[in-house]
Amino acid sequence: MPDTRIAFTSCFDTTFGHAQPVWARIQAQRPDALLLLGDSIYMDWGLETREAVPAWKRDFLADPARGLARFRQTLYDRYRAQWEHPDFQALVRSMNGQVRVVRDDHDFAWNDCTAAGDQTRGRYVPPPMQAVSHRLFRQFAAALVAPPATYPSLDASDLLPATPLWKEAWTVAGVPVLMLDQRSACTDIEDPAPSLLGDGQAQWLYGQVEADSGLLIIAGATPMRHGRGGWVKTGQPAPFPESWAFPEYRGFLDAAERAERPVLYLAGDIHRNDYGGPVEHKSPVIQVVSSGAAQPWLKDAIKIGLPLFFNKSEKFGMLHLQGLDADRRNGTVRIELHEGEKVDPPIALTFSEGEWHKPPRGSIRDLTPEPLNAQ
Repeated sequence: MPDTRIAFTSCFDTTFGHAQPVWARIQAQRPDALLLLGDSIYMDWGLETREAVPAWKRDFLADPARGLARFRQTLYDRYRAQWEHPDFQALVRSMNGQVRVVRDDHDFAWNDCTAAGDQTRGRYVPPPMQAVSHRLFRQFAAALVAPPATYPSLDASDLLPATPLWKEAWTVAGVPVLMLDQRSACTDIEDPAPSLLGDGQAQWLYGQVEADSGLLIIAGATPMRHGRGGWVKTGQPAPFPESWAFPEYRGFLDAAERAERPVLYLAGDIHRNDYGGPVEHKSPVIQVVSSGAAQPWLKDAIKIGLPLFFNKSEKFGMLHLQGLDADRRNGTVRIELHEGEKVDPPIALTFSEGEWHKPPRGSIRDLTPEPLNAQ
C-alpha cells in the first residue's frame, strides 16, 4: 500500500484576521484526506466565553424570535466567510471530496455548551438554537465534500434536517475513519447522568470498534485526556483529588481492548499540538491532538481579551500511513506535527498482528483517581 497522507487540524476563524496561511501549508503536503476537528468558526471569543449565560442565549431568552434570527444569520455568515476564504477553498477543492468535519462548542453555539442534561444550566443550548445549528452545520459539511460554485443561501439551510450529523463512517485508502459528534448529546460531565455521545452514538461506536481487527482512526473534537480535562475531568490536586468521567470513556477503551486492534484517536480543542500517546498504560488507543490552525493575530489579543499564547496559529498534523497490509493489521503510522515552518521530530508508530509495538509515551502520564460518577 502506498504512503497515504491524512491532514488534521482544528480551531480557526475569519472574524479577527482574515489571513490563514495554514491552508497553503497543508496543501503543500498533498494530503489524501483532510479532517477538521471542531471550532471551524467561533461564535464567541475571549472574555465573553466566561459569562455564566452567553450573550446569544440572553438575546434569545429576552426575545426568542429576534434572538434566534440574529443567531441564525451570524452563524451562517461565519460559516460562509470561512468557506469563501480563498486559501481554504483552494485546499477544499483540491481534496476531491475527501474532507470531513466535526463540531465543537464554539461552532455549535458557544463556549462549553451542552445540548442535553440539565436544561437550567446557563450554557445549555435551547432546542430552537440547536435546530438552527444542526441545519447550518450540515450545509457547511456538504459544501466541503462537494464544493458548489457559490456557497448556498441561508434560506437553503431550512430544507436540511434539523438533526445531528452523526454515526458517520468512511474510509481513506481502505482505512476506516469514524467521525464523532461530541456536542449534540453532550451534558455537563458532572451531570447526574453524564453523556458525551448519547446512548445511540455510543453503542454505534463500540460496535464499530469491535467489528474488525485492523487499524482504526477515530476523529473527535475533545481530547480523551489532557491536563485536568477531556472525557475525564480531575479537580484541584490538593488536598484530595477528585475526578469525573463520561461513561463513554471506559466504554470506548474497553471496546478497543476487546477488539485487540490498533486505534488512533485524533482531536482538537486545546489550541496546541500534542502527542498524548497511549490513553492508559498498555491501552490500544493512542491520542494525537492538533489545534490552532488559524487563531486571531497578535494585534487583536487585547481587543478580544485573549492572552498572548492563544494567538499562535498555523498548527496542523499529518498522518503518513505506510506499509499497511490488506487487513490493516501490520504497518506504520508516522506522525508529523507542524506549526508554521517548524515540524516536530516525527513519531513512528508501528503495529504488527493488530498490536502497537512499543509506542512512545507522550503527554498523558498519571492515571486520574477513580471517577466519582464511575458507571
